[in-house]
Amino acid sequence: MERGVNVVLRIIIIVLCFVLAVSAVYLFSVRYVNSFYKADANDMFMTSMTVDAIYPMNDGRLNVVGTFLQGDDILSNPSVYVKMYGEDGRFLDVAGLSMERDFRLASSCSDGRVTVLLLVNNEGRAEIYAVSQEGKIDGSLSLSKAEDETGSVSYFAGIYGGGVFAATVAGGNRVTVKDVEGKTLFEKVLSEDVAVSGVSAAGGVFFMNGTLTGGDGKLPCVFAFDAEGKERFNITVSEDLSSFRIDGFTKARDGKTYMYGRRFNRQAYAEMFFPDATDEDRAVKFTSVSEKAISTEREFGAVLLSSDYYSDPWCTFFLCEISPDTGSLGLINTPLSDDSSFGISDVTFLPEGIALEEENGKTAIATMVSKVAASSSSDKYCVSCYRLYHDMSASGSAKIYMPSDFYCYPGKAADGRYFCYDGISDTSGTVRYSLKYYDGTESIAREQNLLSVMKYAVNLILGIVDRRLIAYMVIFLILYITARYHGAEAVRKTAGEA
Repeated sequence: MERGVNVVLRIIIIVLCFVLAVSAVYLFSVRYVNSFYKADANDMFMTSMTVDAIYPMNDGRLNVVGTFLQGDDILSNPSVYVKMYGEDGRFLDVAGLSMERDFRLASSCSDGRVTVLLLVNNEGRAEIYAVSQEGKIDGSLSLSKAEDETGSVSYFAGIYGGGVFAATVAGGNRVTVKDVEGKTLFEKVLSEDVAVSGVSAAGGVFFMNGTLTGGDGKLPCVFAFDAEGKERFNITVSEDLSSFRIDGFTKARDGKTYMYGRRFNRQAYAEMFFPDATDEDRAVKFTSVSEKAISTEREFGAVLLSSDYYSDPWCTFFLCEISPDTGSLGLINTPLSDDSSFGISDVTFLPEGIALEEENGKTAIATMVSKVAASSSSDKYCVSCYRLYHDMSASGSAKIYMPSDFYCYPGKAADGRYFCYDGISDTSGTVRYSLKYYDGTESIAREQNLLSVMKYAVNLILGIVDRRLIAYMVIFLILYITARYHGAEAVRKTAGEA
């Protein structure tokens, strides 16, 4: 009898130790993950929130721009928020804008002092807001299509010389530029052969890029004007429009003015998937593929799927120096070449007003982020964050592996540190974000990889130890203990009778 009881007690102790060990691992992993993503008390979150851009500010803050639905009501109109985080990663404040019906956030930009928001609708109206780095609305401007205007109207907004401008392009070639107070800076009617697709400002110069239709077909063209509307230059770019697109202009922290955009390398694509294709095939057959690639608008921070590169390839980010006085172009640089296993998903230019020297005397002018997953069913994706230097070289980056249900937005802050804006979904579906600072991408990778291990441990335990398994174990123990007890009792009686 005593021997049978001892065996039962040992079994119970072993099972309890195993349960306690598994519970300890589970509780530690859950607490570690939750504490890492613990949000500040005053930070607001909604299931409908999206992150559209993150801007490092000159005073050390980070401004996060995105949209949300009031009260998470899917029938309501999206509103815009600007969240501000301090140098210690703590939440400071939030500014919100309620958009009228049918409006959407078309674009945003920042120079480290002010953040510009452009809101447009399908009825030819636009709203431009200037938000200070402290989150205050410093100015706003409403624009609408003229009553006698029957063609299409496009709107653009940006920053020039410390001020905010809004540009209206009517009919493709009639450009009107105003400041945020509504004062007209200048108006220009370009040639009927010109179709303007973008208006930017860099270094006090207004750049207009588009296409020029001529005897050789359509070619990219660039016009430059000063703040009084005096033309500085106009040029055409000898690049194939089906594989080349200008996205904008910027004056970088190295003092140079750059034209940047995207281009698609048809030859590299053909060599990868169609190695036997002739030059004629590459020039004709893959034109539609490249046209789709350069026209595809991908969301901020999107994860690129390498398995879809064949049918939905992405483009290489390019940067080209341009003279704001003469329009002379430098070499077209592609700091990081894209392929089916790599792609630039986001580029952020660092504010011009920050005098930050990197190692070896190099000045970082931009941050390039790559996010690639093997397929849409992958349980993780790989994130890399690179610094782009003034000599067009790029830094190295550790590989950061993130679980597929986690959000990761890395970048470079104003003081030279790296930041990572991370999000995790809670049980209600709300994504909680937290901001952390790091010395380098290696530190990000170490912490994020540890988080991935913790998350995997939680999922593994939840997947293995469910209520049915526990019920089966309890039933098994009851039956086993009963059998051992009755067996020991039978042996005792038999021994007594003998």
